[in-house]
Amino acid sequence: VFVLIVTMNQQRVIGMVQQFLHESGFSSALQALEQDSGKKFDEDEHPKASELLQILDEWQDFQFAVDEDKSSEANKEMDLDIQQQGDGVFVNNAKNLIEKAHGNANIICSKFCPVDGFRLIASGGSDRQVIVWYMKNKAEGGIELVPFKKLFPHTGAILEIDWHPIHPNVILTSSMDGTVSVHVWPRGDYDALREALERGDDEFVTNQNMGPSPKFNKEIHQKYVNRIRWLSGGRRFVSGSYDRSVQLFELADGQDILDEEIEFKVVKRWDFTGTVEGLEVTSDQKTAIASVRDDNYLNYIDLETFEIERINMNSNGDNHVSFTAMDLRLSPSGNHLLVSTDRDRLIIMRTFTSLHIRNLYGAFNNSFSQPRTVWHPSGKYVFSTSQNNAIVIWDVVTQKIVGRLAGHTGLPRSIDHDKTSNLLVSC
Repeated sequence: VFVLIVTMNQQRVIGMVQQFLHESGFSSALQALEQDSGKKFDEDEHPKASELLQILDEWQDFQFAVDEDKSSEANKEMDLDIQQQGDGVFVNNAKNLIEKAHGNANIICSKFCPVDGFRLIASGGSDRQVIVWYMKNKAEGGIELVPFKKLFPHTGAILEIDWHPIHPNVILTSSMDGTVSVHVWPRGDYDALREALERGDDEFVTNQNMGPSPKFNKEIHQKYVNRIRWLSGGRRFVSGSYDRSVQLFELADGQDILDEEIEFKVVKRWDFTGTVEGLEVTSDQKTAIASVRDDNYLNYIDLETFEIERINMNSNGDNHVSFTAMDLRLSPSGNHLLVSTDRDRLIIMRTFTSLHIRNLYGAFNNSFSQPRTVWHPSGKYVFSTSQNNAIVIWDVVTQKIVGRLAGHTGLPRSIDHDKTSNLLVSC
């Protein structure tokens, strides 16, 4: 059974193209489009003539104004990282398919350990379990994921994971139950696992992967905690929730993250008019960026003064809400912000501005979607989940789709790219 899912935006675009073909006398092309799309052209649906051409003319006029700003020397320098062509080396096929990694439960999030030399991935699922995996190279090529730690920190599904920026034995997790947890295990367990794998001691590997209990576990929001981010140094983190708030937490004075007992205290809470969907932190770690459902503004939160600067995502400056920013990802240089919307569109904006530098189309994500995106470490390519179960890859310079990754039989919910190798994980 094939199910055709077409968003309202797609229907409108198809209608405008049909109108253009009809007005231009391209009857054969119109008939072919009607057959392929399943939509019959209806002239009464269009109150204006030549709607598509009007939009293109308005867009061209707007681009002339935007290009004047882009052409300044200072702005040219900021955009250099997305103007120079990449080397064409990026993930272009699925190397490993791990089925039932969490049994029959859905996997909701996954993330690489960012600390050099530690080949670890963490995943969280609807089974309320966090699994830390060791990436073992297989003799015949490819990677085998070996369970390293199995953690049960929450009473609800795991929604997000973030590795500590310094310690590879510390992770932060969040859940549907409104809680966050900090997990710490002995750093030496990693070497012990590698040695056991080398000598083929499967019993040791199995016995080692249970626990430990979280060092910190607390209900910090009244609803789902769908966003968490460590800040550099790993003494503070920010969280975003469906209770319409962002909170900043800090490790208690005199404590170290590796102490036997730790406590995080609330530093500040910011409340918004809608659910928090996206949350990112700038390269200098001084600003958090939050996006809120049904709001055309990004909220730049100063983590020192606690003030908020609201940046309009509409490049023409109006207040029409045509999309929600569902996912935010800072570029490797920190100069640009990748905004993934619920309207089949990704926008690359210059950080701290309303300026649209690139618009990427080709992924299918509607108002019911939860798209996730990630940059290639070079900053030359972008990856995004899509509702047709694929992962779409764009060349940032040309804005063209350069690949689609298949392998998922359902909608991928999470995506991450290793910082030092050509590896991508999705679930």
